[in-house]
Amino acid sequence: MAHAAAPIARGQTQAAGRLDAELYSHFRKEFPDLQVGMIDEETLKAKDQQAKWREFCEKYRDTIKDYNFGTLLRLDSKGDYTPENTTFGTRWRGMVRRWGEHH
Repeated sequence: MAHAAAPIARGQTQAAGRLDAELYSHFRKEFPDLQVGMIDEETLKAKDQQAKWREFCEKYRDTIKDYNFGTLLRLDSKGDYTPENTTFGTRWRGMVRRWGEHH
């Protein structure tokens, strides 16, 4: 069984930087209109979007450690973690938000 790569951290290595760029480019191709700074929860949880996210994540199952783990996400990235501003989503969505803030 192949060992999964460690989570990608921006600037970690040149190779990770290239992978970040590749993943973000792929994300933007699949989700061109998704606003990473302000997430619309209804859109995020729509059945068609969930299926699309699942397909996207599965492509990286051997590349990204814990690729399908869940996490708390702020709907508005500028707001605090409050019940009104928090939802549960895949760790991927958090990673994508960080990439989006740097592109």
